[in-house]
Amino acid sequence: MVKNKLTRSQKEAIGLLSIGTFLEYFDLFLYLHMAVLLNELFFPTADPVVAQLMTAFSFSSTFMLRPVGGYIIGKIGDTLGRKFTIMLTTFIMSGTCVVMATLPTYKEIGITASIIMIICRMLQGFSSLGEGMGAIIYMIEALKTPHRYIAVGIVDASGRLGGFLALLVGYFALFINFDFRLAFWIGAIIALIGLFARVKLRETPEFVDYQRRIKKKNEICNTSMDLPKPPIDKKAIIALFFGIVTVSISFYVGYVYIGNHLKLTLGMSPENIIQHNLKLAILSILSTIILTVLSKKYHPLRFLKFILVGVLFIIPFVPYFLASITNLYLITVIQFLLYAFISSFYNEAMWIKHFPVQRRFVVIATSFGVSTAIGYTIASFGLNPLAEYLGHYAILFFYVPCIIGFLWGLNYLKKLEIKAGRYNNYPDEDFPRPDSAANETDFQYDLGKEYSSFKNDCVYKKELLDYLESYRKNHKHKINFKLIHKAITYTKKWHDGQMRKDDKSPFYSHPFNVAKMTAEYYYKTDMIIAALLHDTVEDTPCTLEMIAKDFNQRIAEMVHYLTKIRIDTNGNKYKMTLKESIQEMEKVKEYEPLFIKEQDRLHNLYTIKALNKAKQKKIAAETNSDLIKMIAIIGDKIGIQGTWHLENKIFDTLNNILKSDDKNPKGKNIYS
Repeated sequence: MVKNKLTRSQKEAIGLLSIGTFLEYFDLFLYLHMAVLLNELFFPTADPVVAQLMTAFSFSSTFMLRPVGGYIIGKIGDTLGRKFTIMLTTFIMSGTCVVMATLPTYKEIGITASIIMIICRMLQGFSSLGEGMGAIIYMIEALKTPHRYIAVGIVDASGRLGGFLALLVGYFALFINFDFRLAFWIGAIIALIGLFARVKLRETPEFVDYQRRIKKKNEICNTSMDLPKPPIDKKAIIALFFGIVTVSISFYVGYVYIGNHLKLTLGMSPENIIQHNLKLAILSILSTIILTVLSKKYHPLRFLKFILVGVLFIIPFVPYFLASITNLYLITVIQFLLYAFISSFYNEAMWIKHFPVQRRFVVIATSFGVSTAIGYTIASFGLNPLAEYLGHYAILFFYVPCIIGFLWGLNYLKKLEIKAGRYNNYPDEDFPRPDSAANETDFQYDLGKEYSSFKNDCVYKKELLDYLESYRKNHKHKINFKLIHKAITYTKKWHDGQMRKDDKSPFYSHPFNVAKMTAEYYYKTDMIIAALLHDTVEDTPCTLEMIAKDFNQRIAEMVHYLTKIRIDTNGNKYKMTLKESIQEMEKVKEYEPLFIKEQDRLHNLYTIKALNKAKQKKIAAETNSDLIKMIAIIGDKIGIQGTWHLENKIFDTLNNILKSDDKNPKGKNIYS
């Protein structure tokens, strides 16, 4: 059941992006569906061979600029933001429509008309790439499941609807003497309307967080600290490539290749072909609506894999059907199966979260640009010549390897989605993980007589409980206060007699503060209790078995990962470094105790003044080297927004320590 609801601004964003994508794809496909008329006006027709090459080039030129354009638009998107990129590409599309609406024909200015038209088509391909990818990235970053995939489906349907309207306008332009220039003027005007409407868009929270992190880094760039540059999953890029190439070839085969077949073999007129394509476009829109409805309950991976397996089973029979049947309805079914269900924005959308936010747009846009350029160019220039020798079986030469690669990619994506917790529990992301200690009836709250003297109030206990109660009232969020009271008593008992080195305060003041800091971002009973108990096994005779018995196994597991003491193969005790501890938790995807580790280290940095300056700088350098790079990753894994604030705290603290005067043997307490 979907618990998160869309805000008004999120609904407005979906509407604005859907309208914009509709306009972009109307403008992009307007030329394609009027190509019969426009190719004669803007390209030389005297030489049939030249005419065929120019026709192929006019189609593929839309995608030839995409590899470079994808990189450029991606860099802009990752630097200036998703909103700016979407508005920029809308402006470019509007400008190209104005040029195409006023451009003289080949008879009037010769080859110059051809060159300008091809440049306009390239810029339109560039623009549509930024618009399409920008809208998808925006939705994925701004929304949670299943809303993000429903929104992607709406945007996809809007793009297909734009293509349908372009096809309709092309029909009027060709057969009822509708002025094609007026069609491009309409495209330019509605694109400008969309541009002004999108001023209301807000930047995505995830990108805003990233910008704040960059700003903070730049403020202290004269230290050794730097934001991490997460590696890019190369397998993910290869898998994404197969998916996009398959979609590109599907479009070409479904519309262009079979369209030529209808014309040459079945003798259909251009008017009949456009009427036929109008029906196919309607079916394509309906298929997107079906997928969007399914995504409300099922992860898109599930039905996309099912569809691909079905296509892989059907595709060997397609050449035979095309060669032997003349029934237009059966041919429509073939086109529908080859293109309508396969070509959806879900392919790109599902990969977005698996690329780091600071490089996300450039990776997605460049991959999309390269893949579409290769797919459409190979199909445009390779399919027809190969069909001269193999007939319709040439389709298999392109299709089968791509679909096999696509299936491999979806299997790899499934593994990544399972690891990220976004597959098995769909549509509810497992952020946060269910609170294993929330149910009061699951626990016994009585402690032995040895705990009686530790139930008294103290300033640290009062501060923690007051904060938890205030949070509960403000956010209407329930936690198990009875178990937290038990954990407070437990912590005070086991750390009895231990003192902090910084100000000689009771040691338990440290876990109390860590629990409070943890609750500020992650208000869960088991997390708060694990933060309270995180040092008990390491610094006292308390054992994990005792914690599991008195609380639960999940809390004991988290305390285990927060305990640095380990036993080697020879039975000897050793103490893990911060790096080793982080690596252990990351390896087993234990991001909740990793978050507590962050708060533990941050509080230790706040109260580091008792150590000599060399020791302070050593701890600061270790934190900078091993922990900073994990903050954004952990926040993403457990669903915490605003991790830039945590990074800022640690950056400020480390900056204070690393810049402090070496002659001063002790730093100041910078706890705030």
